[in-house]
Amino acid sequence: MPGAAWGVIVNGELAHAAATGVRDVASKALVDADTVFRIASMTKSFTAMSILKLRDEGKLSLDDPAERYVPEMKALDVPDERFAADHDPASAVARGRVSRRQLRGAIVSSRDTDDELSQMLRGGIPFSNAPGLAYEYSNYGFAILGRVVSNVSGQRYDDYVAANILRPLGMTSTTLEASKVPADRLAHGYRWEDNQWKEEPLLPHGAFGSMGGMLTSVRDLSRYVGAFLSAWPPRDGPETAPIRRASLREMQQVWRPAPASVTRSSSGASSAQRGRLRVRPPRLAKLRLRPHRRPWRRTAGLWLDHAVAAGLQRRHHRVRQPDLYGVGPRHHRRVRGADEERRVADADAAAIAGADLGPRQGVAPRRSLG
Repeated sequence: MPGAAWGVIVNGELAHAAATGVRDVASKALVDADTVFRIASMTKSFTAMSILKLRDEGKLSLDDPAERYVPEMKALDVPDERFAADHDPASAVARGRVSRRQLRGAIVSSRDTDDELSQMLRGGIPFSNAPGLAYEYSNYGFAILGRVVSNVSGQRYDDYVAANILRPLGMTSTTLEASKVPADRLAHGYRWEDNQWKEEPLLPHGAFGSMGGMLTSVRDLSRYVGAFLSAWPPRDGPETAPIRRASLREMQQVWRPAPASVTRSSSGASSAQRGRLRVRPPRLAKLRLRPHRRPWRRTAGLWLDHAVAAGLQRRHHRVRQPDLYGVGPRHHRRVRGADEERRVADADAAAIAGADLGPRQGVAPRRSLG
């Protein structure tokens, strides 16, 4: 990989930061803790926090129909519990009810305009499940949530996030617009092709930015991770985070589990995909259940309470948050791979072991805990 940066947050503070490699292959400029990376789908966390902040202020309910705040959705043909084959995505395309571009909503561009998103919504959304029956990863869904944030708050999504999350946390290097990042701090994305690194163009901010357009640094994101860590344990006292501590903890609870499965290859090894058994002889097999809850993807197992991962344009990012120890290792990486995953996991374990940390101490129950 061309370059990477990582950090370890202890009790809300960036206790250790380091980097390796370059942020720009052409100039060979080095990566450091202030290098700004696009963090892709970890942007969804900021969108989820925005929704909960509006909920806490009484401006919406999580059970409200989205069409209440996004009028373009009122004409949608939403499947109910009968869920006939007529609602199958492939059938919807074949019948001309939706376009193939709408069907592949997971790879739409973050630079699409608000008008383009409105046109897509009016044209219809394909459903692979009736609402409320199963978890499904949806960039389209988070683009709609970004529209909800804008319509309810009366502000552009990026302005709302900056005013209500980024500035209160002191995240001065974080933005949704790559053009605002100083050239001497921007990490470029690459793909390995024809035995060389080829640069990926940076996507400008647009209607789908709320699903994957955020750019930030290890130093900045440590403040965001610290806010989540500060929500534990429940306690009395003034609220200091962008949203209530109870809401921060709500963001880290299981909402609906992704289906788990057990697979084994003929060689005895398996990939580390969602809900699969990881078999690495001579180690014991491990069933991985990866439940989901806005926006964190939690991985049960080892000493880590949960992890968050995201990838876009050959960039891969992960936050591991072992709540038991009040620590949040943070990684920015430029490419992904199984070998790299193992190296990062080993580094996390070594960081915790070397820090000689004791478990968090709880507090006695009180009548009211924030």
